[in-house]
Amino acid sequence: MILGDLVIIGGLLIFGLVGVFALVLEALWRMLRFAARPFTRAEHRARRQERTVYTRPVRLCANPLCGYLNPDNARFCARCGRPLEDSDVDNYG
Repeated sequence: MILGDLVIIGGLLIFGLVGVFALVLEALWRMLRFAARPFTRAEHRARRQERTVYTRPVRLCANPLCGYLNPDNARFCARCGRPLEDSDVDNYG
């Protein structure tokens, strides 16, 4: 009887440890994906903005990870907050 109880308790302990290990791995995976997000989405953003047709002058953010197209009267990037210079004005018309 005691041996059977020990087997059940040991099995539950192992099952619980495997579950905790799986939760820790899942949390680490989500943190890595969150940390890598700026590097994986920059190319997608750049391709999406290349397809967009603009008819008025815009300011392209010089930050390589941002590349946001701001209105021509913007002084700062709307996405990353970087100051925009006069040389950042592009005429897509």
